Amino acid sequence: MATYYSSILRSGFWTISLLLLLSTLSSQSVEAQDNPSASGPVPIEVGIRLHQIVEINQKKKNFTAVIALKARWKDPFLAYDPSENNGLMAMNKTAFKALTLKKGTLFPAAVIYNQQGRQQSQNHLISIAPDGEVNFLERATVVLQATNFDFRLFPIDTQSFEIHLDSLFPEDRFVFKELEGYSTMEGKLGEEEWVVTGFSTRITRSTDTTGLPSSRFTLAFTAKRHFVYYIMKIFIPLALIIIVSWFTFFLKDYSKRIDLAGANLLLFIAFNFTISNELPKLGYITFLDAVLASTFIITVIVVLINVQLKRLQNLERGALAESIDRYALWTYPLIYLVGVIFTVTTFFLEI
Repeated sequence: MATYYSSILRSGFWTISLLLLLSTLSSQSVEAQDNPSASGPVPIEVGIRLHQIVEINQKKKNFTAVIALKARWKDPFLAYDPSENNGLMAMNKTAFKALTLKKGTLFPAAVIYNQQGRQQSQNHLISIAPDGEVNFLERATVVLQATNFDFRLFPIDTQSFEIHLDSLFPEDRFVFKELEGYSTMEGKLGEEEWVVTGFSTRITRSTDTTGLPSSRFTLAFTAKRHFVYYIMKIFIPLALIIIVSWFTFFLKDYSKRIDLAGANLLLFIAFNFTISNELPKLGYITFLDAVLASTFIITVIVVLINVQLKRLQNLERGALAESIDRYALWTYPLIYLVGVIFTVTTFFLEI
């Protein structure tokens, strides 16, 4: 009899244990459905396509671009019967957010981290497949901060531009992956001053937006200036001014030389103001500043030499003035050349 009761107790014990185990597995399954991070972060495939560069504002250190942003992910909570909606649902962002709220799932919100001002959305579309696959596409015009600008080598500089897309959820919820074959740049970007030399994409971790580790997708590209423009507008006129200054040494009237050299100084000042209008107020010297400074200093020296020659002439020491003048005539181009080379070499050694 004791053996009989003992077997019943053992059987009841195993039955209760089995029920507790099934209950635990069931609760874990429900928790996994309510908390996507329990089964790992949801991968979001993202890509950015650059359609047009509207403007590059060097003084404000930003650029305006027309971009297309595409994202794709799968959410089983959004799955539906294929017989409904002709097998595809399409809606805008407002309707999609309402749908995710109704279904009790998350909308993988993201923000362009280096965007300035409001985003001008031209059009957008969200489509949902029966299996819950979501495709998001938006084309917009955005003003983007360019924090990497460095004008030390202006106008032979190469600048880097970046577009950062940050997830507003931590990495345990959503993680970015690159949408294969989407991110690219159009062949004609509409920016005449710059030539794009290359682009790349990368996915990193960032805490800049939310303070928590979250995914960041970056499209970066580099561009250089059309240097021919600066040759035609600055360097050739600068060389002509220097040549004209040299030809003044063939004049025997020292007063006329002083007038022409003074006019050249005014031209260099005008060049300096023209360039400063192109760039922000910098705390360092650019390559073009160094070239203009060297030519400016040498021109001032020429003015001083001509003043001294005029003074010697007034003191009736014309022979000495003519002797100095003969040496100055042929050393002037050499002094200019050595001065510019020395200034530019020193500049490059410092940077």
